[in-house]
Amino acid sequence: MESTYHNSGRSIRFTATQQYEAGDVIAFGTGTAIIDAAVASGGVANATIQGVFEFAKPTGVGTARTLGEGVGFDTTSKQIADQSGADQYLGRVTAAVSDDDDFVLVAINMPAAESIA
Repeated sequence: MESTYHNSGRSIRFTATQQYEAGDVIAFGTGTAIIDAAVASGGVANATIQGVFEFAKPTGVGTARTLGEGVGFDTTSKQIADQSGADQYLGRVTAAVSDDDDFVLVAINMPAAESIA
């Protein structure tokens, strides 16, 4: 037997090394995971690694996002950021937004355009 099915691959389970709240954004390798429910340090955490989530974004001139644009996550501001200024890769924008919009939809861990052959 070469493999055995375990799950859909859209989520992971791990032992939490700190307390997390539902919706917390954490690093997962070179990508991102979103905590599903609050968990205490030492508890078993569940996190989603595939799906579309709404994230806060800065507003003002130059903050519009285009469909398919790759974005990162700034762990200090808790908002999306340009990939070059981000702490971790987040995913790709799934609906264009203007400079005045406060939120953006992002497909987490969707490969950046340059990584798609």
